[in-house]
Amino acid sequence: MLSTKEAAQRLAQCALGLIGIALLCAPSALAQDIGPLDCCPVGALVPGELTVIFDAGTTPDRVEEIAAELGATVIALIADFPSGSFYVIGVPVGQELALIPLFEAFPEVADADLNGIDCPEGLGFPRCECCPQGLSCLSLPPCAAVGGSVTRVSPTVVMCRNLTTKQSIKIRISDGMTAWNCEQAGLVVKPGDRIQMTIQGPTD
Repeated sequence: MLSTKEAAQRLAQCALGLIGIALLCAPSALAQDIGPLDCCPVGALVPGELTVIFDAGTTPDRVEEIAAELGATVIALIADFPSGSFYVIGVPVGQELALIPLFEAFPEVADADLNGIDCPEGLGFPRCECCPQGLSCLSLPPCAAVGGSVTRVSPTVVMCRNLTTKQSIKIRISDGMTAWNCEQAGLVVKPGDRIQMTIQGPTD
């Protein structure tokens, strides 16, 4: 017999798979204007979002209350099954990992996790060579944007500087991630601008 946690995880996998089929491998497109994808960004995460499964019988009002108590917002109800409801919850960017155990501390919450992209097998989508705009990827460099990725280093902070306009943006990198996107973080870049990126973190 499955534990509550295992059942919740299986429910999440099922829901993400169904949504991925409908949305060309991008379940998070329901919540953010990422656009259709023609490739599979394996390991991609949606910044500022969690997926949370609430036990059966948890009302939408109660879901809103729990989210508000943690400074979060309900973005969408993705799936509603007899065994539970699957939500996408908006949280402050950079606080995703810290908020997972806080959500799971509520008795109504069966499971909480980062909002990742699920790519069901058999659909014929190739793997992405770069991270599509609007997503955060564990190891893929950003597509057509000012950013980068590293190997043999675990970056903790990246400082993006536009030397032409003097604008600076500090990006705090989540554990396990090796890629970043300065423009997604807010750096404004025009053709011809001189850009500097400084990486801080230990070598692997």
